[in-house]
Amino acid sequence: MHKNELLVIAQIAQGNVLIHSVARALQVHVSQVYRTVDKMRDLLEVKRGKIEVKKQTFINLLLRELAVYPNLVIPLSDSGLEILSSLLEPKAVSELTVLTGFKRSTIYGKIKEAYAISLIRKQHTKYVFNQKIWPQLSDLFEEFRRYTRVVDSRVPAGSVIYHKTTKEIVFSVRQEVCASVTAFSAYERFGIKILSPTNYYYLPLKKSLSLRTVLKHSLYVADTEKDNRLRLYVMLFYLKYRRKLGLIKHPLLDKMKEILSGKQYVDYPTLAEIKEKAEIYDISI
Repeated sequence: MHKNELLVIAQIAQGNVLIHSVARALQVHVSQVYRTVDKMRDLLEVKRGKIEVKKQTFINLLLRELAVYPNLVIPLSDSGLEILSSLLEPKAVSELTVLTGFKRSTIYGKIKEAYAISLIRKQHTKYVFNQKIWPQLSDLFEEFRRYTRVVDSRVPAGSVIYHKTTKEIVFSVRQEVCASVTAFSAYERFGIKILSPTNYYYLPLKKSLSLRTVLKHSLYVADTEKDNRLRLYVMLFYLKYRRKLGLIKHPLLDKMKEILSGKQYVDYPTLAEIKEKAEIYDISI
């Protein structure tokens, strides 16, 4: 969420719900507050000059925290919520760049802000949300994950969202829409035909997505769904085109290499399963 959006929400959290009053407090024009609220129409609405909060768990948890800690606006703004909610489990900066799509400089900037108030802590070479210092925020971050998976004005209602920034979004929906086919829906173009009950898409619309981009989008989906079958197809896709794709750092692909060496993981394909499917698609391991 943008900083100006969180500033408006922080005003509401303090009991300031009149449009003109919020504009005065933030020293901006009334029209700007109207535009900001309109961008959050899934969470807020204006009735007779008063901002009303919709029945949405995420916004209510956010209001609760900003009422007590208004200074959270800075670390949570822009890419903050996306990055911090990703750190409910330990992750390295390299993993965050893959998962969120943000640049390393953006991620380091948010890590610095969060670290300054102990929102996160270092765990070996990774960063993780500081549950001991900020236990109440875990509910907010969990709910933000759920909220961002289903809400975005760019995609049809009922879509599942796997990754999004202000510039792009990867999602799935059962109906056909005007968007670029990606992830598992694009595998047939690369020689791996999959029957899927849903369609995977990418916006903005492009004529063709590269091999590396399709793999990246597949990893977004697999990270969210945590489905053994989808993980298997990601592995097959990578193995088929590993020479063209080169070295790609991602926990799923790291596990794949260990599985190919004989290691086993719960909820991941076995070596026998990988070999069986690879033979069907004529993929050498």
